[in-house]
Amino acid sequence: MKRLAKLLLGICMALIVSLAAAPVATYAASINLTLGTTDNAKVGDTVTARIVLGNNPGMSTFAVKLAYNSDALTYTGATWASSVTSNSNNVQLISEVTENGGPVLNISAVLNQTYSGNETFVTLNFTV
Repeated sequence: MKRLAKLLLGICMALIVSLAAAPVATYAASINLTLGTTDNAKVGDTVTARIVLGNNPGMSTFAVKLAYNSDALTYTGATWASSVTSNSNNVQLISEVTENGGPVLNISAVLNQTYSGNETFVTLNFTV
């Protein structure tokens, strides 16, 4: 249990955020980004990491790198917010790469219109 708690804390700490405000924004604004995870997972369970946006004044591009421990977790897929996937001109991409000897998910979206939703933007699924 402590190992899982440390692992989940490590995921949260490894999150590197890069958000670009929509070109129509004429002011400096910040977006609150929250990473939530499933508690009390056991070997064989599926855990989710939710990237939740808040205080979003609008953006057209989203990019996040998420490092995780591949000895404890296996990335199995993701689900984007329906408000993102409903526009066929939006492009969402998650690629798994190796950086500094460990796995990293490059999570990005290029949006056709300014997106100002305050919701779970993407849910990542892992198997313990």
